[in-house]
Amino acid sequence: MARKFQFRLEAIRKLRERAERAQQRVLAESIQQAQSTQARHDELGIRLRRADLETRTTQEVGALDLRAIREHQLHRAWLLSEKERLTDELVKRQAVVEAERSKLVEAAQQRKVLEKLRERREAAHHEMVQREEQASTDEIAILTHSRQGPFESGEDR
Repeated sequence: MARKFQFRLEAIRKLRERAERAQQRVLAESIQQAQSTQARHDELGIRLRRADLETRTTQEVGALDLRAIREHQLHRAWLLSEKERLTDELVKRQAVVEAERSKLVEAAQQRKVLEKLRERREAAHHEMVQREEQASTDEIAILTHSRQGPFESGEDR
């Protein structure tokens, strides 16, 4: 009876598989954070354009006083500084995404190395089992043939 293949490094392969899945989750989280920052950044850009448009429209009508101009300038300055802060945050988050992506690639490579090793060892095991089975079959055939007499084997005297 053929022995069942058992990969001795299976526990390590499973650990690497789990590490890869954990890294996938970390990468997904960092991508989500970067997307959230990008959305806030884009929303601030829209608010800034809207504030500028409202100011121009009000100036064209001629209904702007000094207080309204000052409020607009302060609001615009805040929007610009917040957008700049979010730009810096977005650059940092994108760097984190790239770092996490690199870690995921490394984790996947480590897992694949063990999977390829497992496949090679399993193929070698099956080849060895086939050789053993063929040797057993050959031995049985030789023993059966040697036990038959000259008349039983179909040979003429």
